[in-house]
Amino acid sequence: KRRKNSENHNFRILYVGSISPNKARELIYCIDLLKDKISNVKLILVGPTVGGFEQSLLAELTLLDLRRHVEITGRVAHDEVIKLMEAADVCVNSMNATIRDYQYAHPGKILEYMALGKTIVATDTGGTRGIIEDRHSGLLYENGNIVDMANKIHEIYSNKQLSRMLAENALKKVKPFDWRVINRKWNRVLQQVIQSS
Repeated sequence: KRRKNSENHNFRILYVGSISPNKARELIYCIDLLKDKISNVKLILVGPTVGGFEQSLLAELTLLDLRRHVEITGRVAHDEVIKLMEAADVCVNSMNATIRDYQYAHPGKILEYMALGKTIVATDTGGTRGIIEDRHSGLLYENGNIVDMANKIHEIYSNKQLSRMLAENALKKVKPFDWRVINRKWNRVLQQVIQSS
């Protein structure tokens, strides 16, 4: 679901997942860059904070004058996460591309974003490129480059046609990952194995 941006509607950027100090700072510094360009920008962080640093994070938000631009929900039920995803204008996936596993694996939350037809901005990793084609089904930003992340989000904010196109293509691209589709394929393979044995 997509909501129109207006003076009464925040431009919602959603992150879902565990929130480490480095990941949180990358995201809030991105918002710090965007707040003057998008006055109604709102970052929603959904998930547990790692290492109990939430109080220092809140202090940093106060120091940067970002408390009204950032909401930290903590853990929430999965059906509530889906509602937050549906209400978001952009869903972000921030990853540390230097971690070896991320070059091969892709996080399930990206598939959830895609299945809901959301516009996605994600770290450029080998695993992410396996499901998101840059500028076709999402926008990829250089690992650790906060300016690049902010520019990609601002491009989506400024270009509604691009945002719609990315979301529509993401929804089309995720269909082969649907478990019902995968099960049908496996059933066909198993039937062929049984018939040939």
